[in-house]
Amino acid sequence: MNYNIELLDLVSDLAPIQQQLKFSKDSDGNIFLAAKHIDKKVVYCLHCPGEYFEFPGTAVRFYEYKKFKSFFDIFNNPDKDEALSEHPVLDTNLNESGEVYDIIIKSSKSNQQFTYRTACEGAIEEPDFKGVDFQTIAAKYVIPSVKISHLQKMIGLIQDKMEKSGIKFHGEGNKLTVSFLCLATSNSYKIEYELAEPVAQEFTFTTDKEGILLLPTADYEINIDPRGLIKFHMVRKDEINLDLYISKQKGASMGRV
Repeated sequence: MNYNIELLDLVSDLAPIQQQLKFSKDSDGNIFLAAKHIDKKVVYCLHCPGEYFEFPGTAVRFYEYKKFKSFFDIFNNPDKDEALSEHPVLDTNLNESGEVYDIIIKSSKSNQQFTYRTACEGAIEEPDFKGVDFQTIAAKYVIPSVKISHLQKMIGLIQDKMEKSGIKFHGEGNKLTVSFLCLATSNSYKIEYELAEPVAQEFTFTTDKEGILLLPTADYEINIDPRGLIKFHMVRKDEINLDLYISKQKGASMGRV
């Protein structure tokens, strides 16, 4: 099995959203992966060329992706000296239908290996969507990874685990304001981002903090649909196309921010 290490690492970063995953192939042999958080706080859709993860059959399913990746990483030890470098070699066992039954993770240097048992069809909960309806874009903003990390840090600084007041996005003119508070202490935080294009109509959108905190650190193009979604398109230089969607908070948010 050929693989792209950037893809496997990215899916590992996404694993806090959902551990049970199904990699499938479209009619052109490209890879498609969709997943949703258990509370539907965030969902994502990922597309990439088939050579980024070449497996036999039509699909491969993981009970717990992070466990597979922990086996993989034992042998993932690159070194400038080729004689010292070690990398994982992937192989498979197939069932009678030609689908992957086991993924075998071998060391390129030593005589040792792991066997990871994959999930059969019906054994894991698979998302029931192929894409997300996203039509009305009220605001766009490109946010670099350092600002994503900073926003996540500020949420952790202000809000505790049980906080339900949400994260508020407010668009007006050429400003996008993100604000949040802690109901127990009344401490709050607010930051403004300059939009390249002003919003056509003022809007306010509140989402649960979990969706923001589950975002892998990266550069994103943000598109806000005030009907109920924020799309975070990960800006990448390879052929991985990843869109994450965070839904609007159910019920009215509370607080002054």
